[in-house]
Amino acid sequence: MARKNQRERNFIVKLLRENGTMTTGAILEAVNKKYTWGFTPYQMGNVLAKDERFQKQEEMAIVPSMAIAGQTHNQALWSLR
Repeated sequence: MARKNQRERNFIVKLLRENGTMTTGAILEAVNKKYTWGFTPYQMGNVLAKDERFQKQEEMAIVPSMAIAGQTHNQALWSLR
């Protein structure tokens, strides 16, 4: 496993241990609140997908869109292996 983003990866592990399954957006929001530099959504997806400690769930979460009122979109659900 690469050392890049190790501190953030460990924080995500701690976050998932405490909260169980979470959406990509919820994880992104928590990381960006804790660290001033944060991640873009694209970076977050790569970090979650490439670390073997994280498992993408089969089902998707339907969440309201921030951009357009009344719209929804799907977000991946993540948990620890």
